[in-house]
Amino acid sequence: MSSMLHPEIRALEAYWQDLRAGRACPFRAEVDPRDIPSKIGNLFILEDLGMGNMRFRISGTALADAFGMELRGMPVGSIMDLAARQSLTELLRETLAEPGVGHARLRRADGRKEAWEILLLPLRSDNGRVDRVIGALHCLEDTMVRVGDPPLRFTIDAMAITPVEVTVEACESTAYGGGFADVSASFHHPGPLSPRGPRKPGLVAITGGRHDDLPPDAPRRPPPRLRLVSDR
Repeated sequence: MSSMLHPEIRALEAYWQDLRAGRACPFRAEVDPRDIPSKIGNLFILEDLGMGNMRFRISGTALADAFGMELRGMPVGSIMDLAARQSLTELLRETLAEPGVGHARLRRADGRKEAWEILLLPLRSDNGRVDRVIGALHCLEDTMVRVGDPPLRFTIDAMAITPVEVTVEACESTAYGGGFADVSASFHHPGPLSPRGPRKPGLVAITGGRHDDLPPDAPRRPPPRLRLVSDR
C-alpha cells in the first residue's frame, strides 16, 4: 500500500509519533486537542469495549456533517458497508495489539468514485491498557455531501498496519490528567489556551485546634496539619 496522501493525515501521524517519544504509544491523557496540528472536525477517538466491540467515544463536527448524524456512541462498523466491517475490525484489533499505525484507503459503497483515507493510532488508558484509538477520516477529493445522497458508507480499497519502533519502556499507568478527559473533552470547542503539563498540587491548611482561649485543664485538640490536595 502506498504512503498516506492527505496532509492532515500525515500531520496527525507526526504529532502522535512525537507524543509517544519512543514508547509503544502515548497515553490518552497526554493528547491535547489544542496541540493537534490537523483539522479537529475530522478527528475521532474510539474505545475498545472488548469482544470486538469498538465504539466512537468522541467524533468531530465535520464527520457528523458528512454522515448526517452524530457518531458518538455508535459502533465503528456503522460507517462501513456490511461486507467491509470485519476487515476494519481486524485492522483495529491489530492496531491495538501491535501496537502499530493503522491506515486504510476507502471508497464509497454507493459506487461513487470518491476516495477517502482513515488513520488509526493506538492510545493507552490511565489504567495501562491499550484500548483507545485516535484517528482521522478525510476525503481525498474536493467533494461535498449533497442533500438526497445515500447514507455515507465505505468499502476498503487497501489497508496496512505499520509496527512502531519502541525504544522506551512505558510505565503501566499515569497520573497526568491535563489532556483528553473522556467526559468533558470535545472537538467542537477547544476552549482557552492554558499551559501544558501536570499541575502542581496545592497545599490546603485544615483549620482548627487553637488553644489560646481554652482553660488550662481543657482537653487539647491536635495542632493543624497541612493536607496535600491535588487540584486536578
